[in-house]
Amino acid sequence: MTSEKAGRWTPAWTLGLVLFLATLVRGVVAAKLDLSPDEAYYWTWSQQWLLGYFDHPPMVAWLIGISTTLFGHNELAVRLPALLLSVVSVWALFRITERLVEDAKVAMWVALLACSTPLMAVGSIIHTPDAALSAAWAWALVFAMDAMRKNRWRDWLGLGLALGLGLLAKASAWLLLPGLGLFVLTSKAGRDRLMGVGPVLAVFVALLLAAPNLWWELGHGGQSLGFQWAHVFGELRFRPLGVLDFLGAQAGVISPLIFVACIVFWFTGWRRGVRFGRPEAYLLWCTSGPWIIGFLLLSSLQRVEANWPAPVYLAALPGMAWALLGGGTYLRRRKLWVSLALGLSLVTTLIVHAHALSPFLPLPADRDPTARLRGWKELSIQAVADADALGVCMASEGYGPVSELAFYSQRSVAYEPNSTRRSQFDLNPESDRCSGWLVLQPVTSQHKPRRCQGNQERLRLSPRDSRFVWWVCGHAEEAKP
Repeated sequence: MTSEKAGRWTPAWTLGLVLFLATLVRGVVAAKLDLSPDEAYYWTWSQQWLLGYFDHPPMVAWLIGISTTLFGHNELAVRLPALLLSVVSVWALFRITERLVEDAKVAMWVALLACSTPLMAVGSIIHTPDAALSAAWAWALVFAMDAMRKNRWRDWLGLGLALGLGLLAKASAWLLLPGLGLFVLTSKAGRDRLMGVGPVLAVFVALLLAAPNLWWELGHGGQSLGFQWAHVFGELRFRPLGVLDFLGAQAGVISPLIFVACIVFWFTGWRRGVRFGRPEAYLLWCTSGPWIIGFLLLSSLQRVEANWPAPVYLAALPGMAWALLGGGTYLRRRKLWVSLALGLSLVTTLIVHAHALSPFLPLPADRDPTARLRGWKELSIQAVADADALGVCMASEGYGPVSELAFYSQRSVAYEPNSTRRSQFDLNPESDRCSGWLVLQPVTSQHKPRRCQGNQERLRLSPRDSRFVWWVCGHAEEAKP
């Protein structure tokens, strides 16, 4: 028995070592890349701790605030929570798969496959609300599986805590509740647990944790939830190639072979034999299958961003292993498939990382997502130098540029409203205390900056950054050549 137990721990230790090394490498990459506009935006949130923000619940701001307080003002400190949370998510994925297939070695390979995907790799470096959402979602599945199997109060409590933390991370966490509800209502195992106090405890704890943010939402007229609703359903129109775009994007971010294997699970995990014979597998299907179908349908009417379905893979990847081991089909040459899937996923991820650090792919700037991670330091240095030479204050249009300038200049940067996108800055307008302004405006804008309307201005195009038009407004000294 001792040797058997030792053997079961070997995959866990192997996975732990790989995660440690991967986190070190990703930490180096995270320290070298400029913050994305969204990351800089969340950093500005962390300068004023609130119970909620215009775009998302407060978890991402709280985590960035704690990390930068402890480790200083730098890119790595902003991204460190995402690095650590990715480890938490992958470890939960290992636990889910091990419970489902009862094979620690298979669980290890599933976790390694997940860790190698571009979606997980990028999500562990770029800090967005998805980092905390994924960790909470994954552990909610761990506790839900244990609660359905053993019906212990501590498992229901853990489920409630995970759900509550997810609701503090991102509004998408609400999608987990209908998935769990579908399982409870359509499976015997779920209905048996519905009769106890466990589900009531889980829901109560989840809502108790989410209550401060919900109170903030009520106080602000539900603006955050309303914004997210409009972001998803605001401009629906028929897109003939939308479904193909969605499938291609998902195959790219999760890796083609892994995505095909997930599709096998989604096609087989809902069958009657699974509902009554393998409730754990059906639970994973209920928390992934309906949502991937929903996103697929939505893609024909709206552009679905590649990261929106990210949480569903936390259930689909363990389900994939179960399906390929006889649950839906039987994969005969498992080692070959794992080698090909892991190799393809790693190559894609390495290319993405290498291009982000040193661009080499022939991509135009408007189609290169890594372009958002370059040039902000240089832009800030130039803006500070010109503002000082002119004797004016700095301002910029849109939440992204103003946040980048604020982070890298460590100065107060005034916000120019954007006609197409409201943000947290619109909820907290600042009074103008300067008589002269250097305003950076994206070249895509079609109107004169508000601070330049009715004021003396001189249009100045920056020779070093083609993304912005530079306005000098108000009473400003003549710029030095």
